Amino acid sequence: MKKDVFKIDNYFIIIGTLFLIAGLVTILLDPRTYDSYTENPILRLNMAISGLLLLVVGIYYRKKENKIHSIWDALEKNKEARLRDLEASLGLSRSFILDTLNTLMHSLVLIMCTSRLKIRL
Repeated sequence: MKKDVFKIDNYFIIIGTLFLIAGLVTILLDPRTYDSYTENPILRLNMAISGLLLLVVGIYYRKKENKIHSIWDALEKNKEARLRDLEASLGLSRSFILDTLNTLMHSLVLIMCTSRLKIRL
């Protein structure tokens, strides 16, 4: 079973990287000089900045997804875990672990694994 909780992070990272590279290439390799009447380099700068922002948002969601994967992997290995043991071993907060479990259960990502997992609070 593929563990892709947030599919949007893949798209943000790919599109952000493409926009950032395209924006930087057009800014750096354009031999023309600009004056205020003919052409404006702001469009190219906007493209690079929007690519950078998309990349940052994608990386944020990827890091959050990696934390979710660490909880998921710990539960798959142990089949049963106490919440305080998960906190200690993973270094995550109690509220984040509970929110993650709630999110995973409600989005039916763990539908195939729920019959095997036991969580004691």
